Amino acid sequence: MSQYGSWSVKGVDDRARAIAKEKARLKGITLGDYINNLLLEGHSEAGPRDMPRQPGTAQPHVYSDPAFADPIRTSALDGLAQRIEAVEARSTLAITGIDQSVLGLLTRLESTENSTSAMTAEVERMIDELRETHEMLHDKVGALENDESGRRSLEAMKSLEDALGKACHH
Repeated sequence: MSQYGSWSVKGVDDRARAIAKEKARLKGITLGDYINNLLLEGHSEAGPRDMPRQPGTAQPHVYSDPAFADPIRTSALDGLAQRIEAVEARSTLAITGIDQSVLGLLTRLESTENSTSAMTAEVERMIDELRETHEMLHDKVGALENDESGRRSLEAMKSLEDALGKACHH
């Protein structure tokens, strides 16, 4: 744990946190030192370099590379960071749109699959009914064939059986 104790700030945007980490890394300091320097430079006349050192505490590390102190380079880096953030935001929106489209397609696919399953079950039920009817008629025709008195009825039933047989096979 640091000399000041652990603390966190809720509500800090992830992009702002990432930018702060990157700027601290570029300056060669820790994120804590970077934030300390920002806060102390903005609210202290002495600034972090001139702060008196208390006994038993470490002097904060201040990166003094003149390349990063140049306002033109700093504004160029800030502009680049803003452009990168804008690209990230557009990419996030695009990915979100793609995710929503894929979820919509999956929902439609599941709905189609459920409808197909229901239709398949109904068709199978109808085929079973037709088979039962065909078997029943076949049995009746067999009984009529054994009975010599109903020759005409037999021919009519055979015609009906053939018609139903053709209907079942189509």
